[in-house]
Amino acid sequence: MLRFLTAGESHGQALVVVVEGLPAGLSLTVDDIQGELARRRLGYGRGPRMRFEQDEVTLLAGVRHGRTLGSPVAIEIANSEWEKKWTEEMSPAPGRTAKPLTAPRPGHADLAGMQKYDFVDARDVLERASARETAARVAAGAVAKALLACLGIDVLSHVVALGPVAASPLVRPAPGEVDMVDRSQVRCLDPAAESAMVAAIKAAAADGDSLGGVVEVLVYGLPVGLGSHVHWDRKLDGLLAQALMSIQAVKGVEIGDGFAVAARRGSEAHDPILWDAEAGAYRRDTTRAGGLEGGISTGELLVARVAMKPLATLNRPTLATVDTATKEETVSFKERTDVTAVPAMGVVAETMAALVLANEVLRKFGGDSVGELVRNHESYLEQVRDAAVRTSPEVVPVAPTDSLPLNWDAIEAFDDLDLLPDDTIDVDEVRDLARERLHDHVVLVGMMGAGKTSVGERLAAQLGFPFVDSDRQVEALTGRTVREIFESNGEAAFRYEERAALEGALEVSTPSVIAAAGGAVTEAPVRDLLRALVDRGGHVVWLRADVDELVERVQDGDHRPLLADDPEGTLEHLQHEREGLYRYVADIVVDEQRGGRTLDIDQVVSVVRTRLLDPLHP
Repeated sequence: MLRFLTAGESHGQALVVVVEGLPAGLSLTVDDIQGELARRRLGYGRGPRMRFEQDEVTLLAGVRHGRTLGSPVAIEIANSEWEKKWTEEMSPAPGRTAKPLTAPRPGHADLAGMQKYDFVDARDVLERASARETAARVAAGAVAKALLACLGIDVLSHVVALGPVAASPLVRPAPGEVDMVDRSQVRCLDPAAESAMVAAIKAAAADGDSLGGVVEVLVYGLPVGLGSHVHWDRKLDGLLAQALMSIQAVKGVEIGDGFAVAARRGSEAHDPILWDAEAGAYRRDTTRAGGLEGGISTGELLVARVAMKPLATLNRPTLATVDTATKEETVSFKERTDVTAVPAMGVVAETMAALVLANEVLRKFGGDSVGELVRNHESYLEQVRDAAVRTSPEVVPVAPTDSLPLNWDAIEAFDDLDLLPDDTIDVDEVRDLARERLHDHVVLVGMMGAGKTSVGERLAAQLGFPFVDSDRQVEALTGRTVREIFESNGEAAFRYEERAALEGALEVSTPSVIAAAGGAVTEAPVRDLLRALVDRGGHVVWLRADVDELVERVQDGDHRPLLADDPEGTLEHLQHEREGLYRYVADIVVDEQRGGRTLDIDQVVSVVRTRLLDPLHP
């Protein structure tokens, strides 16, 4: 079992960390640790102290001639300012300070710590609560990363949001690209987002303010089977969440798609399990669960996102507080601070993830030496590979189309949603036909107001297929509404996210009904995707309606940013512009002949269903 303990204060003589439980024979040098500590000082928006915090590292114990001994490793990080400024104020000898801090800062541990420990000077709290303590964690994390690297496990991070700026979710560093990430001023690989983040930091600095953000921690090469489902305190996602939440100023952690999953339907929220015959292994093409299921690593990419609040110590103190000595109102004092520490927090988040995973690796594989650990790991992976390719002839295989749980009744499951007609069709017969004849996705296209979502939901329920709405998917992936994306980043940015959402939906092997956004076909890559779908046996259905009908149907919606000024004129223009594109991608065209404001959903669904299941039907 790997354990670590840190000691020391922000302005004390030194920080110390002891790491216990390491196997013997792990290569470890001062340079390894200093390299990680230097990464912790990275990031545009850091304060001037980053220039003089040189992190003088000393390996005190547990290492001989560059290799661990199997005994506890002790590391000291000296404070380069100790002799110059802090020998008296932070002296361990008996005495008292001449300058007690009695105006606790909101957002810090100051007041709660003073009350808990019966202190009158906030410095007795803030010195230990300071994020300077994370330097000791990063030193321990350097050791953990070195251990994981022996097993081919790579832990890295990148900034995905800073202040109001979010990077594209499609940009993600690959294994071994940590240097590329660190070369960015804000540790972000999206060039456009990087520039916007730097601009946001400059603006906040000019106002004496601060910014928070989100980093994404990625772990490549993790084997299946770390963690356990059997007890609450053995679940790997719980262990990671606790470790990441312990980082100073962190206020939120999500595994995989985390909070965005809550906005999705179950059919869109999980990672389908696939069999890779060539590799002889199970795999998942998506990371919605973040590489963890039931508290156990799946062997896929581990993804965790960590949200950091804006720092509470500001360069222009404005936060109201109360002087604990006089009870008079005042503003919080300024201790040294940054405009943002989000890029550096990513390095600390890597550290905490690495320490948790190193402990789980040792728990799983054991070994008193690195060589023994590596052999145990390789033996386990061989066992997993052998088990994966093993078949059981005595077990009668069940066709995927018939593999619904025994206690699952499709009609009952959808009945409360009022998506199935009462007695107009034989649902079992329809679903049998769907399983027999539809082996790929069905995509609905058409103008806004054509009823793609309403028709799609009912059609999917009748066919027994999952339903995916591309607009909802974009909102879930970005955490913003369609209108917000249009207003903040423009139509081009929305089309980019829209294409990514559609690509993701079409990559899923299980057939589904997908409602594409009205303007999706204006993108050539999307048209290529849809034509390829038809070529391989899927279907694209164009729901065609007159402009007059569309105008009536969209009148009460404020979620259609393209129609903000002149709905009728805009719809007429877009219909003319897109009609040829819809015709190009669709292999089925359904004319909606119902006038008025309310679409006769059941009639349109019936026509679409018939055209899909009986191609000879007119």
